Amino acid sequence: MMRHKAREAFLRKLAPILGIDEEKLAHAFKDAAKATAEEAYQSGYLTKAQFEHITAHIADGKLDIFGHRWNHMARMHRGVVPIFESVANRLGIPTNELVDRLASGERLDEIARQKHVSLDLLKESVVGALKPEMDRLVNEGRITPKLSEAILHSIEESETEAKAA
Repeated sequence: MMRHKAREAFLRKLAPILGIDEEKLAHAFKDAAKATAEEAYQSGYLTKAQFEHITAHIADGKLDIFGHRWNHMARMHRGVVPIFESVANRLGIPTNELVDRLASGERLDEIARQKHVSLDLLKESVVGALKPEMDRLVNEGRITPKLSEAILHSIEESETEAKAA
């Protein structure tokens, strides 16, 4: 309910900034969402079922880009536990210590440097922990092989050096 009000408030403020009425903005928002979903489907990043689900939500005005439901967040958290365990194991520290250190503001590259572990080895650990989950999701038809490949590739190719402030 709160997300719905947040979305309405955002769009109500955005329309006059763009110099259009709210109805025209709502149509433009839906058209852009449909085009984006269509492009993702045609490119192989969405399954047909996901595309149909998203477009139905767009048509009903229920597409929510302003937040996720708690059960979605819980599923995401369960999915990252093996990654944290793998990274912590590679660093030689307990998982809860890694989580606590990151939560306190330490950066992963700083922790890795202190533990004399290269970021390439950490990426290897992340990909190794994530790949079975990606394979499972592909086999269940919940994501496309192309999306799985893109996710793993983005991790493998991510920058390994900390950016200067």
